[in-house]
Amino acid sequence: MVQHDYGLYGGADGDEVLDIVRALTVPSIVVTHTVLVEPTDHQRQVLEEIVDAASAVVVMAHTAARRLCSRFDVDPRK
Repeated sequence: MVQHDYGLYGGADGDEVLDIVRALTVPSIVVTHTVLVEPTDHQRQVLEEIVDAASAVVVMAHTAARRLCSRFDVDPRK
């Protein structure tokens, strides 16, 4: 299980977490604490890559789920 919030991990917009999720050899669940309304291009890229690498994704609210599925290039089945 990986907790995600911008700034929680090192690198620009916490992008060092990408090395962690890409290296996992077991199914992973990502818990996203923040789904921004107007992310920068890099913030969008980081979140989309984290979701892509995850087996499943958990958000904190229905609004965040709708935002993630409508404004980001992610698989809504996750």
